[in-house]
Amino acid sequence: MTHNIFFLSIIITSMILGQDYVWPTHTGKQLTSNFGEFRDKHFHMGIDIRTNGSIGHPMYAVNDGYIYRIATNFNGYGKALYLNTTYGKIAVYGHLSRFSTQLENRLFELQNENQSYFVNKYFTQKEYPIKRGEIIGYSGNSGGSMGPHLHFELRNEHDQPLNPLINGLPLVDNIPPEFLNLSIIPLATGTHIDNSPLPQNFTPIRTSPNEYTLKDTILVGGKYGITTQVIDKTQNASYSYQIEKLELLVDSISVYTVQYDLLDFSEGKNISTIHGQPIIHPKYNEFQKLYRIKYYPKLTIHQDEKTGIINLAEGIHKIEIIAFDATQNKSVLTFYIRSTMQLQKPKYTTSLNLNDYPTLNGDFKVFNPELIQLEKGTIFQLQTDISNSDIITAFIEKTDMLLTFSLKNIGADKYVSEMINPILFKDSKSCGFLIYSDIIQKHEFDFTPMVILPDSAHKIFSHDSLSSIEINNAIYDTTLMWITKQTLPPHNNSENRKSNVYELHPYGIPFKNDVSISLVINNDAELEHCAIYTFNKKKSKWDFVESDTDTTINFINTKLSIPNIFTVFEDTKPPGFLYTYPKNQQIYSKNTLKKFIITLNDDISGINLSEENLEAYLDGKRIWVAYQPIEKEISYNLRSSLSIGEHNLLINIQDRSGNSASKTIKFFIE
Repeated sequence: MTHNIFFLSIIITSMILGQDYVWPTHTGKQLTSNFGEFRDKHFHMGIDIRTNGSIGHPMYAVNDGYIYRIATNFNGYGKALYLNTTYGKIAVYGHLSRFSTQLENRLFELQNENQSYFVNKYFTQKEYPIKRGEIIGYSGNSGGSMGPHLHFELRNEHDQPLNPLINGLPLVDNIPPEFLNLSIIPLATGTHIDNSPLPQNFTPIRTSPNEYTLKDTILVGGKYGITTQVIDKTQNASYSYQIEKLELLVDSISVYTVQYDLLDFSEGKNISTIHGQPIIHPKYNEFQKLYRIKYYPKLTIHQDEKTGIINLAEGIHKIEIIAFDATQNKSVLTFYIRSTMQLQKPKYTTSLNLNDYPTLNGDFKVFNPELIQLEKGTIFQLQTDISNSDIITAFIEKTDMLLTFSLKNIGADKYVSEMINPILFKDSKSCGFLIYSDIIQKHEFDFTPMVILPDSAHKIFSHDSLSSIEINNAIYDTTLMWITKQTLPPHNNSENRKSNVYELHPYGIPFKNDVSISLVINNDAELEHCAIYTFNKKKSKWDFVESDTDTTINFINTKLSIPNIFTVFEDTKPPGFLYTYPKNQQIYSKNTLKKFIITLNDDISGINLSEENLEAYLDGKRIWVAYQPIEKEISYNLRSSLSIGEHNLLINIQDRSGNSASKTIKFFIE
């Protein structure tokens, strides 16, 4: 009796403290990505488990339960299984090559019933019961997968992803997180960081395996926030991972926490609100904010209502950032801030006499003008080798007045204004710099920034009026936005490019909703083959964006969710066939031909992923093929051997610009 009570208590304790699952594959426990990592427009909702660079490895049920859902698609998770476990959690297996025999048979039936490869079928508890450790599928590379692996998720009863590494699938890991960078961001006019109104970046120094510090005490006056770049490592793995928890403490009091143990699919659109803007690479999103501005939504990663915004009394203050990984290895970054009195709000001079100053004609080796828009204000910056005896001011020109702002030299031939309220740019005609030397000369920016207010509609034009942006309730807080024309387009392809190249600014300001962009197309372009493309900075390539054309005025339109570089390309080249198996006019043994593989090519717009535009026929009968968009590969698993004799495989494809191609493969079975 005592023995039974002992084991019952273990079971109850296990259920209370957490679940224990079977690892879903035998290929090892090395991850390529973990829970909560930043993607362009969403969080990574699970863990990616390596499968030795190959497909076809058994996938095991992590616990007793039943198959709750199967889904197949060309994109996303590709071929996916959903296991409802007895613990009440749903285990998701993505990018599979095939299901278990029973489920694969059911899938084939459903595809023929639906007359589609795409399936999204839910099952009852009685239909497909599963035992812990049972093989339910095989690893693959289907859907939007960058290579063979298993994408695995655990979800709760509300379909919210949970961190598997702290919910029953732990890893052995004794390596603490690593602090790479830290930035301090001004969040009010008059804020200074080490005597500069600009954000400042600092490199942590490791003093022990899990302790970090900064070289010097930082001098700060005013209101600010902190962002950090911190990664996690595990032994025997070269990959970097997302941490599980970050906590910010000021004078030993917690002021902000983010924790990656639960996420929600609906919050992916808000991911830009937690990206910290790196100072050295402002177009990349590798930093984590340790503050939340009041207009930004509270997400599931936020454990409380604390904002992390810092505004300290004068004196020395200790700042600590504590990082935990999923195994609860901990690292601490400790540094000190000397808080000083905040400067007064920046003053400007108003002149009613708008002189027609000549355009700057100086012979400078260095002249790099910038307008920097931060979350809480705007800064003029000019890097130049101007004579020390000359004076530089920034200006905002309006119809009836000229506002001028003094600049300070912060070293390295860099001159900056104080942070300016964007509202001062309202109704501006131009802005730039005045150089006071023997005469006063003017440098104007080749764009005019517009003040964008929350919950309102605006339209911005490029200087040549050939590109425009429509903004409707798109931002959280007042900001400036503007369009620049690129004189040196990245990866310029003038033959196919049918508009100028433009860039929407500023980076680092999160969008609440998409903005609409429009471009004028060159008159020689065929509109039906044109689309807007955005420049993928990480992959250094142009990405097709679904677009609408207006033939009456030669305009093309689409939407953007983040600032980017964009242009119009024309694609009139049909897609091609790089490889086919079986090959045309070849003979195959009845027992060896098990699978069809066709590799496609389309360098500009890419293959259309709808089944209306990707068809396969075997001996005149439609077959429901899979398509892998990264590999550009059509595949089909034969369910039985083909009959002896001649067979014909017909493939019809179309790219996203409407160009079509067909290929017939005649082969023989002996």
